[in-house]
Amino acid sequence: GVQTCALPIYRGSVGTVQGRRIPEPPPPDSSCEMNDAARECGPCTACCVVFAISELEKGMFETCRHVCETGCEIYPHRPEPCRRFRCQWLQGVLEVDGLVDPDMRPDVCGVIFDFQPQTENGDVYSAWEVWPEASKSEPARTIIEGLSERFRVMIATRSPDDQGGVSARRFVGPTRREGDRSR
Repeated sequence: GVQTCALPIYRGSVGTVQGRRIPEPPPPDSSCEMNDAARECGPCTACCVVFAISELEKGMFETCRHVCETGCEIYPHRPEPCRRFRCQWLQGVLEVDGLVDPDMRPDVCGVIFDFQPQTENGDVYSAWEVWPEASKSEPARTIIEGLSERFRVMIATRSPDDQGGVSARRFVGPTRREGDRSR
């Protein structure tokens, strides 16, 4: 079916880095219709590892107890925060020349990309490492470099000791100018 989502599928290209189109974010008040069949989580469980979900008593960078060989064993009955979250890959943002690139799926590239409009730092893409050092490998590094040419990118690196939590958060890309909502 078709649903309304908070962040649309971006089709406008604001640049290309090594063949990867970098998307234009939507206006802050925009909505979209997205075909549920466009992309599916499938076996990807990256968000089931990275994000804390209080309803499941799950901490950040802890693998959810409901992760199974085929994905999420409670997917049809998952809590509201899990239902609401749609990474940029799932939304169709990360593509190469208009085609889905399976190497950009979070469980393959090692980074979950998320877009947060109108933060105190302007419009920000977040890059959450699924495993330590993933943001430094390909294709994640190329995606981050491309996004950072136009947007602030917050890179949340995973603790290398695998003790959970964020080791560091750093920003790359242009700083927000006073009165400029696009950066």
